[in-house]
Amino acid sequence: MKLSFLEKFINGRSDFERSYHPGRNGKGAMNGQLVETLKVFAMNDCDWMAGGTLEECKAEYLRKYTGEHDPEAFDDPHEVPADRMAKMKFHDDGTVRTFAEQLQRMIHAGEKFPTFFASTEY
Repeated sequence: MKLSFLEKFINGRSDFERSYHPGRNGKGAMNGQLVETLKVFAMNDCDWMAGGTLEECKAEYLRKYTGEHDPEAFDDPHEVPADRMAKMKFHDDGTVRTFAEQLQRMIHAGEKFPTFFASTEY
């Protein structure tokens, strides 16, 4: 039996087993590139980014949201573990989903990664 993305997260498997995710209109995540691993990373106590690696998410966060050399931008940046992805809540205009469900929605929508994922400030 093939596990869904969410079941893989719940079971501690956060990769996509080198699968292609075409997204809408045939345009996949990361512009149709092969997606090996997409994860969510906490940048600090308030902001999360989604992407393949912590380093690429940190670089994008600095470039787009804080300024390229902001020493205060990060506070213990780290990957959100699979068990927390299944428990943490993403709120969107009255709809509540887990972080794992929201990441899956973004992938299927053809979102480009790395990208801003969530914030307690918005």
